[in-house]
Amino acid sequence: MALPNVNIEFENGALGGVAQSADGVVGMLIGLADVTSLAEGKAVCVYSTDCLAKYGITEGTPAHKAISEFYTEAGEGAELWLMAVDATDAAALLAEGKKLLKAANGRIRTLGVVPSEGVAADKITEVTLAAQVLGEWAAETIFAPVIVLLPVVYSDTLPVVVTMTNNRVGLVVGDTVENSNTAMIGVVLGRVAEVDVQVHIGRVKDGALKVAAAYIGAEDACVSDAVETLYNNGYIVPRCFVGKSGYFFADDCLATADNDDYRSLARRRVIDKAYRVAYTALLEYVNDNLDVTNEGTLTAMSAKAIEQEVESKIYNSMTAEGNLSTDGDGDTGVKVSVDTTNDVVATNTINVRIQVKPYGYAKFIEVKLGFLKED
Repeated sequence: MALPNVNIEFENGALGGVAQSADGVVGMLIGLADVTSLAEGKAVCVYSTDCLAKYGITEGTPAHKAISEFYTEAGEGAELWLMAVDATDAAALLAEGKKLLKAANGRIRTLGVVPSEGVAADKITEVTLAAQVLGEWAAETIFAPVIVLLPVVYSDTLPVVVTMTNNRVGLVVGDTVENSNTAMIGVVLGRVAEVDVQVHIGRVKDGALKVAAAYIGAEDACVSDAVETLYNNGYIVPRCFVGKSGYFFADDCLATADNDDYRSLARRRVIDKAYRVAYTALLEYVNDNLDVTNEGTLTAMSAKAIEQEVESKIYNSMTAEGNLSTDGDGDTGVKVSVDTTNDVVATNTINVRIQVKPYGYAKFIEVKLGFLKED
């Protein structure tokens, strides 16, 4: 029998496909060969590029590149958890992910894998599934949900990932150097650390990525015909806009279908934050004394108290911080409902439903433009 606890399930299907904080804490699994002064399997928390010299992270290695690009994008002071693993490929690095997530005590929200070479086309299905399993384990076992980002080696044989169901995994294609055998994981993690959970990493208003160049294989991302195909197939890729300097992310898609509520990295981050807040609030009710009716169901007063407590916590932690959308007129951006029909005395269980309101993202703007002639 499981220990008394709070179990939260993510509902899906409701949307129809349509300043540095703990929210931006990220982690990296790096290869032991890239460092000289960091023990294998030891998790460390760093806040600046000073860690490169401190831990002997060798210049020219994937780890050095990823960490440098992370701090260029996120800025010095961003919280980053590192762990060196005696492995070179993404699958072997992922196998040690639980150790890093537990060592960070659940603070890591987004985890980047930094192998010596990115994931090849024929390994994407296998490695993406392993990353999804790790993300689900983090949510279900240590109640600290995480998103995993994987670097992919560009080729014209990359599979379509919008047919997958891995809504905790993002696949990054494209790098800051041409003909790379990895990807710009550090840049993506840096933008994630830099923006609030509800903000799309490709939002143009936030400015271009802090990179001098971005490539898809040997071609500059500004001229590569592969960008649109990769975007349509579900990868996170850099792009350019005509008339605007610099590079941006085309989208923040995760490796799942278009109609998955959590296909967007931003929406996944929002719901994960709501999960963490709800878990903390509801944990206080585990093994608590609850008033019940003669039928063993929660009294209306008891149910209302729980609803107000959870809604208040989510409102103060998210809506007030701009993480959730509201339309005014008393809308809090969150709705909490406690079941008053379930026999709590018999089942020892209270059923709670929590719904939060996400933002819409203007990925396409349609305009009709013509001449004006006054009669």
